[in-house]
Amino acid sequence: NIYLKSAGTLQLDTSAKNSNIVINTGTGAFTVGAGASTHTYTGNYVLTDTAQVNFTSNQNAINAIFLAATNGGIDISTSGVGGLGELRLRVGGSLKLDTSGNNNNILIDSGTGDLLTNVGTNTLSAVDDTVTAIGLSATRGGITLSSSSASGSGDIRILSGGTLRLSTSANNSNILLQAGSGNI
Repeated sequence: NIYLKSAGTLQLDTSAKNSNIVINTGTGAFTVGAGASTHTYTGNYVLTDTAQVNFTSNQNAINAIFLAATNGGIDISTSGVGGLGELRLRVGGSLKLDTSGNNNNILIDSGTGDLLTNVGTNTLSAVDDTVTAIGLSATRGGITLSSSSASGSGDIRILSGGTLRLSTSANNSNILLQAGSGNI
């Protein structure tokens, strides 16, 4: 065994010839234990492992693990055949996607796949005071709003603070109201 121990800063410096520092543990583990540490890289930093890579923090803070890019973005991507490239975000509290710093959009692009949600209740709120603050649009196909309940409490209510407009004028189509055995 070789132990490197220093009462002050321990520095490994290959900057004279801009050479690499290579750590190869074979099948062993590479472990860094530090009270507080800062890692600064002026070039490209690549972490590659053939096994699982874990980042764990025991700090009780809202930003226990913090990824920041002061210039540019952060790309977290997976690749895999047969659905093995799944990306999961799991939290014990709320999951917050916040672009309010620059008031930018949140874009969810599923290609030709579906956007599926499974929620207890779902509320969409818009803070913009515009005619189309919340828009449901399908470039092909239709839009279905559906509720079902065996107890009969699966109502759909459309409430409007202004004019309630049902328009099929784009194609001069009919407006159908089908109440079954109920009244209109």
